[in-house]
Amino acid sequence: MNAAFAAVAALLTWRLIDGGIAAFDRDRRSMFLQLPDWWGYAVGAVAMILWVVVCVFVAWERAQQARGRLPRPPSGASGRA
Repeated sequence: MNAAFAAVAALLTWRLIDGGIAAFDRDRRSMFLQLPDWWGYAVGAVAMILWVVVCVFVAWERAQQARGRLPRPPSGASGRA
């Protein structure tokens, strides 16, 4: 499921980048302030790329745990110190 989630995130990232390029090519601007729309797409694309990297890492980590190459975290661990 983690790999499927990573694939969906990659698809969304690709579409966001494609939309940003289209907004840049058409010189689309916001209605009132006349700011370029592609700035928002660029910030969103960077965030989505980071999301894809995290999804791929988690999928890889879980696959390694399933194969027994990485130790599993304790079942009662809540992440608190």
